[in-house]
Amino acid sequence: MIKALIYLIGLVLIIAAGMLIGGANPQVIDFDFIAAKVSMPQSTLMAIWFGAGFLIALLFAAWQLSVLWLRCLSLRRRLRAYEARDKAEDEQKKADEAAIHCATAAKLVKTEPIKKKDASADAADKPAESGEAGAKPADA
Repeated sequence: MIKALIYLIGLVLIIAAGMLIGGANPQVIDFDFIAAKVSMPQSTLMAIWFGAGFLIALLFAAWQLSVLWLRCLSLRRRLRAYEARDKAEDEQKKADEAAIHCATAAKLVKTEPIKKKDASADAADKPAESGEAGAKPADA
């Protein structure tokens, strides 16, 4: 914003300097158009050509900006599509990793019979043979 304001002030100063120089030198010249001939001060003719050049430059800049804006929109659409695809792939990868983890964890678990609490101390040292099985993590 400040940069644009500085450029605008600079442009106004250049135009003002041109008007001061043109006002101090009121030389009248004849300018031939294609179908007409005009007599005007040289400063006025220079201001007309400067304005025409400035307008042509603005049109060219607007054209370039519109091309870049359309390209940016296209790239944003493509980026959204890629992000959606990457998000789906990430979710699938997480689901696959969770399934692998569960499958791996299931293989590392072995079962042992559950010991009865009311059994004697001698029976506590030996596994119970009642057929009840409990899960105990494997020693790795």
